[in-house]
Amino acid sequence: SIVTYLLFVLAASSLNLGIVLVAFVAPTRSASWLDATSAWLTRHNRMIVIVVSLIFGTLFLVKALGDLGII
Repeated sequence: SIVTYLLFVLAASSLNLGIVLVAFVAPTRSASWLDATSAWLTRHNRMIVIVVSLIFGTLFLVKALGDLGII
């Protein structure tokens, strides 16, 4: 239904909306935190991509093996 879809979109974008809201409400106080978070994400980008890829790859592998009746 449309309500379920809208709830999904709101939940999926809540982290981004929260960051924008914090930057809008308190731009000077949040600037250092946002800069530090951005620097951390930039420094650890490769490891984040590897971990997320491993998680999704494992989920897809388990689902595929389950559909084939292997596990």
